[in-house]
Amino acid sequence: VSGESIPFVYHRELGDFKVRWIQSYGLERKHNFSGGYRSLIRTFVLPSETVRDHSTAALEEFQNQEMPFSEKAGMVYANYRFYTPTYHPKVDINSYAWTEDFRVGPSTETEFRFAHPAFGWSARYVEARATADWGFDWEDHLLNTGMGAVIRHQPEAPPATIWVDRLWTVKVAYVLPSWGPVRFHIGGRFVRTSFDLDHGEEALGGNGSLRGYPSNFFRGPNLWTGNLEIRTKPLNLYSSHVGAAAFFDLGDAFETPEQIGVHGSVGLGLRVVFPQFNR
Repeated sequence: VSGESIPFVYHRELGDFKVRWIQSYGLERKHNFSGGYRSLIRTFVLPSETVRDHSTAALEEFQNQEMPFSEKAGMVYANYRFYTPTYHPKVDINSYAWTEDFRVGPSTETEFRFAHPAFGWSARYVEARATADWGFDWEDHLLNTGMGAVIRHQPEAPPATIWVDRLWTVKVAYVLPSWGPVRFHIGGRFVRTSFDLDHGEEALGGNGSLRGYPSNFFRGPNLWTGNLEIRTKPLNLYSSHVGAAAFFDLGDAFETPEQIGVHGSVGLGLRVVFPQFNR
């Protein structure tokens, strides 16, 4: 930054204290209400040698653009979650012969946070979080869709806006019924952030997605992915389950919507599960 190379090293101090109340209602449809008080401390400080060896302008730019935002906040919060506790037992989805519980029906969660010096510390903000997803099981077609959003109103935040930590996510996962010895898995995810106080990054490459690239090869605050995977049924070899998989991945991690790109990878692999360790 500012023509100077500043090492990405800092000291971190974290503290989190919560007092929480929970009340749950319903059997076929669950309504969970919760709320309470939270004291949060997050401070990030550059080492003394870094401060000594670089200019004030470069240090301020590095802190505002790269380092997480330090804050001390006392807040009250309220949370509501609704979901249907209906689960269908399935096999050969992610763990071969082990039974997996696939939840069907809707699920939503909303949380509001209000930080003010009256509750301790100096931070002032209002934050809202919301998620929603739905699971479908139709003749062994398994579909899960979801979305989420976060936004915070914080007047003293460093960016040039009082609406910070904006986050939108969308995801979809679809598993088709078995077709002979194979099963198709299709998935996608989109993440869009802006004015993120922590300056976090999404990463692609390696085991998660774009598996033909090195780990974390693509990095950026925003992300999109799509993948198709064909998995075979497992073979029992002694005490392990072994199967093959072919995949086609697409995606990108990017700074701004104008920089969205398309990267792809195709590959083959083995999936090995040792039941004695999968507990």
